[in-house]
Amino acid sequence: MDEPKNDFDDSEQEPLVLRFQCFIPENEYGIEEGYYIGNALVQLLRDNKDKPDVIQFIADMLEE
Repeated sequence: MDEPKNDFDDSEQEPLVLRFQCFIPENEYGIEEGYYIGNALVQLLRDNKDKPDVIQFIADMLEE
């Protein structure tokens, strides 16, 4: 059986890496105030995965 033709040549495509920072202000959730980037933000989300109110707060900070 023939392989389906792929018109998109991704052999030389660089992965898209988005870098951003999120400022977390003083808050009532016990999250230290400051800028979070990359893995620090991921860790913050993982540490609070069972706390929907904290996740909502972080999401709100990402949106602003």
